[in-house]
Amino acid sequence: MLFLVTSPLTAKLVKHFGCRSVAFLGGIVASASFALSTLSSNIEMFIIFYSVMAGIGIGLFNLPTITMVNHYFRRKRGLVLGFVTSGSGVGLLVMSLVIERLIDHYGWRGAYLIVAGLYLQVCLCASLLRPLSPWPSPEKKQEHQEKEQMEDINEESEIMISPAYEIKTERFTPTTNRINESCNCVGNRPRNTNILKATISDDSTKDIPDKSNFKSSTLSLLKEPCFVIFCFTAFVIQLTNNIAPIFYPSYAESMGMDSAQGAKIVSVYGISNTLGRFSTGLLSHVGVNNLLLYSMGTSVAGILYFLIPFYNTYGSLIASAAGQGFFIGVFPPLQSVILVELLGLESLPLALGIMSFCKSVGSVAGPTVSGALYQLVQDYTLPFAFAGCLLSVANCLHIVLEVLRRIQRRSMRQQSRTESVNCLDL
Repeated sequence: MLFLVTSPLTAKLVKHFGCRSVAFLGGIVASASFALSTLSSNIEMFIIFYSVMAGIGIGLFNLPTITMVNHYFRRKRGLVLGFVTSGSGVGLLVMSLVIERLIDHYGWRGAYLIVAGLYLQVCLCASLLRPLSPWPSPEKKQEHQEKEQMEDINEESEIMISPAYEIKTERFTPTTNRINESCNCVGNRPRNTNILKATISDDSTKDIPDKSNFKSSTLSLLKEPCFVIFCFTAFVIQLTNNIAPIFYPSYAESMGMDSAQGAKIVSVYGISNTLGRFSTGLLSHVGVNNLLLYSMGTSVAGILYFLIPFYNTYGSLIASAAGQGFFIGVFPPLQSVILVELLGLESLPLALGIMSFCKSVGSVAGPTVSGALYQLVQDYTLPFAFAGCLLSVANCLHIVLEVLRRIQRRSMRQQSRTESVNCLDL
């Protein structure tokens, strides 16, 4: 939970020092936390070193990793994020067995020292996070665009020497990559294609927003209605994210099953969650609308929560856990992808940090409220229904978000047509 809480601070560090440096620091802090925890003489020291310090270290390399994956890939972004996020599930399954064997052979202190050494490998991986290009400030980026366009206009004026056409460079104002091709004209004649290089970008820079969309502060991000809605839905989803794995074992025991069967149900949930993340990446890669896929996962997961109280056999709970874990796994790969679609690539670190902070609150509040509801009625129906209702609310907000996106796109298209007409009139 702590690595989510520290995400806004990590986003600020990424902005000032870059992803590679911050991720490298995170590997050192996480490794040091496990090594120092072996020196703990009481539970308070152990909590500080193992829980607090390790959480900060993991937070320092988690956000830069997701940011760089989005920076490296465009067409295959969803597929790669499916791989990356499913890796955490595989790691949990494998390391739980490995650490158990290490404790048997070396004791918990020796096992933690070995884990500290494993965390140092994060530094090796972080050193490979080579930035593709510097992230310029909005002012420098706009200045660079203006300079390139003026150079192209001068080049065009030297090539196209004709008394029939009067070239007036003041007609060409700095624009962004959204400029309509119909504006690329000199007089009444099409412009040379060389001048288009400042306005039409390739795949590597297509996701980088222009100055008008550059969100460099928390306040400006919070003024974006689509971002606020998406953050709130992420918070609501996170409220329900841990309810199923926490309550499945005790619910199974209340149905007359033993603790081993309850543990197997949770294991099935974890495995299917990993498969869900990977499958979501594949579906995103083949062109399925990301927000639609996100909403479908929310809808099915909510329905399955409502159905859990009707399952009273081991087989039915296994099937429920498999479905629940799979559709809950839809969320992690798509959240950063949708943020890039909403805000652009340059705003991702700060936006991801704010959203992760909201999720951290949900991670704590969800199980707490659900446990209180169970204590209130001594029945598991109410906590599961609570989770289903929350996911239904989130799904309704996704519909609102899609409507807002379409309104914004329609407005942008209309503005583009207006600019094109004005350019032709000139």
